[in-house]
Amino acid sequence: MYRITKYKGFKYGLKAFIKRYHSCRSGYFLFKVNNKWCLRTVNSYYINQTDIARHILIEQESDA
Repeated sequence: MYRITKYKGFKYGLKAFIKRYHSCRSGYFLFKVNNKWCLRTVNSYYINQTDIARHILIEQESDA
């Protein structure tokens, strides 16, 4: 969000913040498909392993 605000301005930064607020909150579900992690957000967006934050994957692996 910082980078978007810095390079594109406040309006785009605010849009990025709202999108992240609605998508990135508790209630997500992490599961494997073909031995790769996939994350389903609260809004039913699906995020592939390459785009999931590393600390989430490490935490999941340590719980398994």
